[in-house]
Amino acid sequence: IVVATLVGPVLGLRVRRAQWLGLFGGAAGVVLVVTSQSAEGGTGVAAYLFPLLAMACLIAGTFIDRRSPSRLPVLTTLTVHVCVTSAALILASL
Repeated sequence: IVVATLVGPVLGLRVRRAQWLGLFGGAAGVVLVVTSQSAEGGTGVAAYLFPLLAMACLIAGTFIDRRSPSRLPVLTTLTVHVCVTSAALILASL
């Protein structure tokens, strides 16, 4: 939803109504899952901060990628994403 909101002013793209409906449907599902899991208690602040940080990184990466003039093949982009994510997760697990 953040990307869809910012994509117009930042990239000059338009989000269609069907896309908005899908985004809000997905967000409603996330809210349902998070609230059902948080009712159990014992959830630390990091359990919410790490996913928020991950989403912020994905949003930043999306805008950087879309603003760059070069277009890489999807397989190359996916390989870079997987390698960077793997390295970050290995460091976090240590």
